[in-house]
Amino acid sequence: MVFKVGDKVRLLNEVGEGIIIEIISASEIIVQTDFGMDFPYHENDLLKINDDNSVTFKKREPIEEKPTTRTKQAFLDSLPITPSKSPLRGVYEIDLHIEELVTEPGKLTPTEMLQIQVTHFRECLNEAIAFKISRLVAIHGVGEGILRKEIRTIMRDNYPSVEYEDGNTRKYGFGATEITIRNLHK
Repeated sequence: MVFKVGDKVRLLNEVGEGIIIEIISASEIIVQTDFGMDFPYHENDLLKINDDNSVTFKKREPIEEKPTTRTKQAFLDSLPITPSKSPLRGVYEIDLHIEELVTEPGKLTPTEMLQIQVTHFRECLNEAIAFKISRLVAIHGVGEGILRKEIRTIMRDNYPSVEYEDGNTRKYGFGATEITIRNLHK
């Protein structure tokens, strides 16, 4: 991503935002935080905030959307089901915590982590629709809300038959989104 002096950015590994005041190199971008302090950041630790308040994140390699190669049973076996529900009416869970998706998350940049999480979410949602599974819970965690916002933007913009709301706060806290897929049996 090419940043410019004056760009508004969100800090990935810290709470807050700021404005780029100097670009020394890709590994040293000086940001004046919303607390009025100037700090150096690596470009991978920043998200650009667009004029419409949406966030742009850096993609190193484009990820291709692939048709599902798993069977319905293999897909269902990969997702835990809420124990209190019967398998026929259960709610399947997609755990998007990075530790559940890769073996060495410490080697990834925050941008790469987000890209992996979003890709996994898209694959699971597409498979759920293909296999006519009507209820899912995406467990994204609380954090700063970047993954939650991305998930909801994907559903709003690309899946009109999908309804979503905050997940059960007793079970998931504020770190999950419950998804209901309508009109699967047409």
